[in-house]
Amino acid sequence: MAKSVKAVMVAMPGPDFRLLFESSHGLALAVAPQAPFHVVAVTNAFADAIRMPRAAIVGRPLAEVRRELVDTEDSALFDSLDRAVASGESDAMGVVNHGRRHLRPINVPIVRDGTVAYLLHRFDDVTLVEDELRRTRAQLTDRKELEAFRDRAFEHVRGIVDIAEEAIVSIDEQSRIVLFNTSAERCFGYRAAEVVGGPVDILLPERYRQMHREQIAAFAAETTGLTVQKHSRTVLGLRKNGEEFPAEAAISRVTVDGHSLFNAVLRDVTEQQRLETEERFLVEAGATLLAEATGDETALAGLGRLIVERFADVFMVEFTSSEGPQSRLVVEAERQGTFGEHARRAQLKRSAEALMAKVRGDRQPVVVPDVTPGTQAPAPFLALPLLLHGELIGVMACIGRPGSRPYDERDVRLALRVADLAALAADNARLHQATRLAVLARDEIVGIVAHDLRSPLSTILLASRLLRRPGTEPERRSSRNVELIERSAARMNRLIEDLLDVVRVDSKSLTVKREKLATNELLREILDGHRTAATAAKLDLVLECATNLPPVCADRDRVLQIFDNLIANAMKFTRPGGRIVLGASPRESEVVFSVADTGMGITAESLPHVFDRFWQARREDRRGVGLGLPIVRGIVEAHGGRIWVESQAGTGTRFAFTLPRTPDA
Repeated sequence: MAKSVKAVMVAMPGPDFRLLFESSHGLALAVAPQAPFHVVAVTNAFADAIRMPRAAIVGRPLAEVRRELVDTEDSALFDSLDRAVASGESDAMGVVNHGRRHLRPINVPIVRDGTVAYLLHRFDDVTLVEDELRRTRAQLTDRKELEAFRDRAFEHVRGIVDIAEEAIVSIDEQSRIVLFNTSAERCFGYRAAEVVGGPVDILLPERYRQMHREQIAAFAAETTGLTVQKHSRTVLGLRKNGEEFPAEAAISRVTVDGHSLFNAVLRDVTEQQRLETEERFLVEAGATLLAEATGDETALAGLGRLIVERFADVFMVEFTSSEGPQSRLVVEAERQGTFGEHARRAQLKRSAEALMAKVRGDRQPVVVPDVTPGTQAPAPFLALPLLLHGELIGVMACIGRPGSRPYDERDVRLALRVADLAALAADNARLHQATRLAVLARDEIVGIVAHDLRSPLSTILLASRLLRRPGTEPERRSSRNVELIERSAARMNRLIEDLLDVVRVDSKSLTVKREKLATNELLREILDGHRTAATAAKLDLVLECATNLPPVCADRDRVLQIFDNLIANAMKFTRPGGRIVLGASPRESEVVFSVADTGMGITAESLPHVFDRFWQARREDRRGVGLGLPIVRGIVEAHGGRIWVESQAGTGTRFAFTLPRTPDA
């Protein structure tokens, strides 16, 4: 084994090349070309990665050393090495993981005199540093022999450099490009033949060229003799198409016989910086949205200001519901403009509204290069849905600055993340509002219950004191006091039952005992039960329905409770001489019941609230607790039915609800 390793080490180029190889930033090993593929050389980066000195690595089988870095099957490694030796061509293996890094091992045969002298086992995401050549006068005295050595070494290293992921560019002391690898071609957009031999200025923005020349001169003057020096920095490159891009650069210098070669290993960080910028924006947007958890409009206005500062000329957001748009917020960049500019913006917003309507319908993002085609300065447009738990709650849109680039897929991805934040902010605002309303409802119910229980409780206490008075006074012997106590206790019990029903409705635990009910008989019973009260209130209570209505499947007591609440409600708000009509009509699988009155009616702004707990149209005219209609809705929905109200102020009100027919009806 030792002889084989020594033979391969002799076959490798001289110590200058070994120094270049070992000081490379890449994860790589040079191995013998036959099994068990002993390691003959290793880079410092690889030794550092497995935390072992090179001396402890050289001479060991490759598979054994490799397991210190990655855990893979040896059979795949040996198959790849054998293929590389047999074919004389590089052989790439499957991707392996080292921590968070993804590495692709590649076996590169180094051929001399038609045979494989040794194999280079490396990973494709490492940075291969500059070509570092030194001349040792003790080994190479003839200049022609030195140049031949350099040529051979350069060809060996070129094969390594060309498979590097990073762009590698080398220049001489006159700033002429002497090396331009494949990754550099992809990065800058030039072919190597277009730039090699030419000035490096072509790869730099014009405003930085003089500075670069001064830095190179200063770098060259730092030391003399054979040197390998490294500097790391961030630079701006210039692509062939004129686009500037940021790059992280590791810059080194190799000096041989008084002549310097400057090498740069560059990694394009455009995407990295873009992602960092996006993450910073998202953090700022999230902080802005969460800082205003008490209202959608305030929070989104702050978000809109951030967006128009960075990405857009106009930001629009529209909250919607099943009935259509409910509210809209527009934030525009603050710019002094002519009348024509204001008119143009108005046209842009009108065009944007039409596209936002499309997003509401399709629930898909819309991206167009120009929201008003035909204008001299195109305005790109982007709109996307605001979704919360799968439900559409609004649409968010951005109109780009005049003449700016169209929005692309990356912008859409960022906008979708912003939309998620906006939807969460809306949800937080909704939860905040719900919490506030719950606290108000709690306080209100305490006040209402205290108020409504105080009156019957006072009656009970007064009647009890009268009963306890000694003597034979008529008022003491009268049963009137007992009746007062019974009525007051019943009133208190009704209030308690209503409160319990509200709790059952809210917790979805309201139960119904379904049975087959004859609809006509049920309606006549309801009519007879309320006729006396209607007559006393000087109201005309009538029943208008067909005589052969189909039976319904419902809980009799709960249906009576529905009508008790609706009729009592109608009697409260209908003046003497008015009329209350009970109605019913059959449909395919249900019966529609109704209670209509000729009372004062309900205003349009009050209609959406009639089924809210404790709500009353006129707070100063409290006639009851305000639990009847919420309970009615809960009972109807527990039967699988629907309830709605139709009313206009001054013309009366009609409540209608459905109950299911019996299956055989």
